[in-house]
Amino acid sequence: MNVPHEIQLEKNETVKYILLRKYQSFFFPVVIAFTVLIIIVAVIASTLMLSMFKSSSYFGIMYPSVMFFVVISLIALMVLALVLGWFYVKSHKYIITNKRIIIYKKFVSLSQRELTFSRITDLLMNVGLFGRIFGYGTIIPVSGAMETIYAPSLSCAISGIPNPSEIFETITALRLEHEKAIPVEIPELEIEEQIIDRGKLPSQIRLFPNEKIVMVLNRKYFSFFFSVVWFPIISLIISLIFTINYSTLFGVAMSITASDPEFLSIVVMLFMILPFILWIITVIGVIALILGYFYTRGHLYLITDQRIIMIRIFIIIRYRELDYEDISDLVIFQGPFGRIFKYGNCRPLTLGMEFGLSSFLSALNGIPNPHEFRDFNILSIILLLTVMTTISLRKYL
Repeated sequence: MNVPHEIQLEKNETVKYILLRKYQSFFFPVVIAFTVLIIIVAVIASTLMLSMFKSSSYFGIMYPSVMFFVVISLIALMVLALVLGWFYVKSHKYIITNKRIIIYKKFVSLSQRELTFSRITDLLMNVGLFGRIFGYGTIIPVSGAMETIYAPSLSCAISGIPNPSEIFETITALRLEHEKAIPVEIPELEIEEQIIDRGKLPSQIRLFPNEKIVMVLNRKYFSFFFSVVWFPIISLIISLIFTINYSTLFGVAMSITASDPEFLSIVVMLFMILPFILWIITVIGVIALILGYFYTRGHLYLITDQRIIMIRIFIIIRYRELDYEDISDLVIFQGPFGRIFKYGNCRPLTLGMEFGLSSFLSALNGIPNPHEFRDFNILSIILLLTVMTTISLRKYL
């Protein structure tokens, strides 16, 4: 099996395993979840229907029809989820080399995590009941940048792989091998500097005397546009449908609530307020899209030969500096529109940066061609990590 073209192996890096996720690891949790959901919905629907129609002569006809529709709808959703899940599972590839672990997922969106063995702090293995029966399990390589061993780490786990015990032992052996390895020579980086006018950089950025700027990146507006545009669009569509069918909907609501004056007054108030709320959401969304242009223009990312500098100037200033030797994980993510318009997010995580919401606030968001940035950056990081590891080992040996 070939390595995906987004993944670039470095010199002297060899692939040990290319693992695929087993479909059973997706199938059984989905079936169990939908089964529980169907039972819960059936109980709730039965209670509501009994309270609403117990005095109605139509109850005997409507109740079976409504319940049948609800159950069939949930079963149809489950089947759809299982069909989509087949392609979702097939998009998972876990690549274990002699130097790192690469967790790769490409289904609608694209996410990728790269973790060198030297940065793994914990290695967890989970084999559930069905995993024991069908021979699959999950391995979670945890680094100091992860918030916890659960929640966010599950999205970057080696999920549903066959023979998890064997893979666990292999990763453990590679970790021990890296801990014992002492590089003989410290590699030197030969990086070409990008010529820019340093006088035009924000005043908050102070470069070292011999620091070279390798890459200057700006955030693309599309990365903001497609995350916000759905709010005004959906609100506008609902508002138009509601306005066109206002009389019909109002008449239906009035006929249903005519016997309850208190509830009727609430319905009338909602019909008066709802159109204004929808139009306000639409206007706010349009304003956000306009302000978003200036917001994205305020993002600047500098990649130098010594560190990564991230600055965002929009109303407030957010600034972060990150040395290469402090990076624990490097996570790449591209949504469906990011794959179309060639942009994505890169999150360099450190021992002081939790792998949760805070990591999104200090990421390189919406950068063009994130894999090209990664190709340069990961090689530099690996070399710099090698340098720092060598220096650290020589202090103690």
